[in-house]
Amino acid sequence: MIISFDATLLASIAFAVSFCGCGATLWLCRRFGWGADSTISVQRLHRGFVPRLGGVPIGAAFTISILSASLLYPEPWTHSLFLLLAVMLPTFIVGVTEDLTQRVGTRVRLLVTMLSAALGIGLLGALLNRINIPGVDTFLASHWAAAVILTLIAGAGVPHAINIVDGCNGLSSSVGITVFIGLGILSWQLGDTFIATTALIAACATFGFTLWNFPLGKIFLGDGGAYSMGVLIAELSILLIVRHPQVSAWFALLLVIHPVWEVLFSCARRGRHSLRRMFEPDVRHLHQLVYRRVFEHAFEKGSPYSQAYASAMAAATFTAWHATMLLLALLFWNNSAALIACILGFIVLYGVSYRLLMQHRSFITHGITKAVQRHHVMHAKHMMQNVLTVPDKQQPVGTDRDT
Repeated sequence: MIISFDATLLASIAFAVSFCGCGATLWLCRRFGWGADSTISVQRLHRGFVPRLGGVPIGAAFTISILSASLLYPEPWTHSLFLLLAVMLPTFIVGVTEDLTQRVGTRVRLLVTMLSAALGIGLLGALLNRINIPGVDTFLASHWAAAVILTLIAGAGVPHAINIVDGCNGLSSSVGITVFIGLGILSWQLGDTFIATTALIAACATFGFTLWNFPLGKIFLGDGGAYSMGVLIAELSILLIVRHPQVSAWFALLLVIHPVWEVLFSCARRGRHSLRRMFEPDVRHLHQLVYRRVFEHAFEKGSPYSQAYASAMAAATFTAWHATMLLLALLFWNNSAALIACILGFIVLYGVSYRLLMQHRSFITHGITKAVQRHHVMHAKHMMQNVLTVPDKQQPVGTDRDT
């Protein structure tokens, strides 16, 4: 199976529509004041007016590319692309509604993502009936209701996990792109045209948005984009596991381990003090700590883009983690033991990093801040030397230098 001209064309369409659509969305939002991000959110890491409707151009790019695929590929599997759109539609509508009104409750969003997961079971056959653990797989295979519950949890959990890491410029989109690349490469190697094509379209559509979001954060993904991306990731991952028994279920989990563990760790952290605060937003996610304690003070305060650059640097740090998880997942895609070991390794790395940042003992914080400050000092000295070495021009008669 090779990458055909048609696949390249679909990728180009997805990227172009997404990129141009983000520009148009940004212009319309600034003109009419649509979809502005909350100015009172405790998780706010930016200044000024920033629309959170990035999911709209991504959704448009994905839809147009699917329509194009149905014309380029007159094959039965293209029908599944429209079913996939139907699965994502409820979550997309509720997410965009939240972006526009900011009045849709968390419980409603949770129920709608579960509805999308249920539609995935009914329309696509995306039922998670194995997790590559002896005994558990036998139980899931013989108890349909248990498999449905597991699928609903996974189908609703991944979208909320993607949404929870949507806090730094380029962070959630880097998760999406790396996951889609992983799913696309493996399904391409296995000859699964449906998943490979869908992942390629999704990756390119997300990349078109990323160029507007990273590094300056001109437009945000928003709930419509984050939840829809999460639903798509969950459905493609489950379908890959269902359609290819040789693929370990832990392959998909390793690809999304950062956002998934962020949700689990945050719930446990908040629930330790109060069960009622378990799902309340705060500013103690790992990416927020990296931003505030590593990069926020490394950039000059007076710069209008200091917050944006600090946010982008924090996201770039996690992108390196995501790329590492991607390589390990592709290397051990059919080895459950190795994949579980990689997941445990990430959890340890996360815990150590979190503890260091909470205790203000991160040598990274000190090193980066000093390096940036040294750069500013050297730049100032260089400018001063240039001023002192410029010969003083003779002043015309009758001219006061102090006026």
